Amino acid sequence: MRAWPRLVLLERASTPRIVIDRLLAAVPSGSYVAVANTTTAVNGEVTAEAVRAWNTDAQPNLKLRTPERIAEFFTGLETVESG
Repeated sequence: MRAWPRLVLLERASTPRIVIDRLLAAVPSGSYVAVANTTTAVNGEVTAEAVRAWNTDAQPNLKLRTPERIAEFFTGLETVESG
């Protein structure tokens, strides 16, 4: 099973971990969960400006998170490299 939660759409700080916990409860042990979240770690201010523009004109608003903050949602889980 593949699940692709878009954490970028979740505003409250605790909500992404709640979503991940619910996904993990619904899949067999050994399953993989992939997530997507906007961050400025790669393209810096270009991404920040794109998110500001989106949040001005579109819904739902996007939430920028650092890679470290995203990693916190997976505390206690085994992670694998992307790719």
